[in-house]
Amino acid sequence: MSRAWEGRTWPDRLTPNWRSVDQARREKSEIHEIHEALRSVGADAATESVAKHFNVTVGEMLGRSRLTVPVSARHTLWAVVRASSPKRWSYPRLAMLFLRDHSSIMYGVKSVPPKVVAMFAELITSKHDSELLT
Repeated sequence: MSRAWEGRTWPDRLTPNWRSVDQARREKSEIHEIHEALRSVGADAATESVAKHFNVTVGEMLGRSRLTVPVSARHTLWAVVRASSPKRWSYPRLAMLFLRDHSSIMYGVKSVPPKVVAMFAELITSKHDSELLT
């Protein structure tokens, strides 16, 4: 061992970035909070079907990732939740639900084609109807 590192347990270049660890913990608690809120408003079926269709986890979809697939899934979920809610939720209310800014929600909802929203809405209602029959 060189004299420069004598008495140190971690070399400076290997010290973990504690800010990113705290940030990850905060994001994990945010994802859990959003998921619980979606369950409480009855949008958990939409969440599961959109995540399954895009082949992402619910955590990836609700998180802060900027990768293309989770972002597309997130935007689709926003549009489906807005379209399938009985009173057609406002953008500020969706923003509070998903812990985002209302302008982000507006952009995301407008980026999803209406055919895709209709497809998911139909899928969710048919899944809901089949659960009622069983």
